[in-house]
Amino acid sequence: MLRMLRAGVCAAVVMFASAVGASSQGTADEAIAMVERAVELIQNVGFESARKAFETPGGKWHDRDLYIVIIDEDGVMKSHGLKPGLVGKNMLKLRDLDGKKFNYEFVAVKAGAPDWITYKWQNPSTKSIDQKSTYIMKEGRLLVGVGIYN
Repeated sequence: MLRMLRAGVCAAVVMFASAVGASSQGTADEAIAMVERAVELIQNVGFESARKAFETPGGKWHDRDLYIVIIDEDGVMKSHGLKPGLVGKNMLKLRDLDGKKFNYEFVAVKAGAPDWITYKWQNPSTKSIDQKSTYIMKEGRLLVGVGIYN
């Protein structure tokens, strides 16, 4: 009986630890919802006002490892939730560790057809290089994205 109790307690601890660990990173559903809310904000208040909100540290547009990234059709960074110093730079030639120019895939996303783009990137939470998938939705000339780490 004591052995069964220990096994049950161990299983509960493992399940709790897994749930806590899982909640430290954003999910695909959360990324999609954040992109949809960001596009709605851009439509309602205009890009410049929305950009200020997206780039406010600790604001509602920063949730664990989730943040807004926006590039235009030409590959120019228009907003970055973690690195506003990238704004104004052309990102098309940027490569991941495997040499993939993933921003070309970002700008290829069509209006009305959001898509997931996968590449390798440094996880801001763990500082390790992980596979990242970014959900991209086109709004006018802007491509709005939020990434998750797999």
